[in-house]
Amino acid sequence: MAKRLDHVLVIDIESTCWDGGFPPRGEANDIIEIGLTGWNSAAGGGWRSEASWYAERSKVSPFCTSLTTLTQSR
Repeated sequence: MAKRLDHVLVIDIESTCWDGGFPPRGEANDIIEIGLTGWNSAAGGGWRSEASWYAERSKVSPFCTSLTTLTQSR
């Protein structure tokens, strides 16, 4: 059976981050956003539908916002 390679799932994960690389006391590294989209090269290329999910456990630092544009309120 031939494999189809014309559909690709793209996953983008953003996690908490702090200036200096280490979390402050009481914080932990955590995923704050998971994004999904699909690419269909067979149909002349183009992105398919997109979706995002947000975690609610961690605080988003100003440093992290400067890198990802995500804020605590999204």
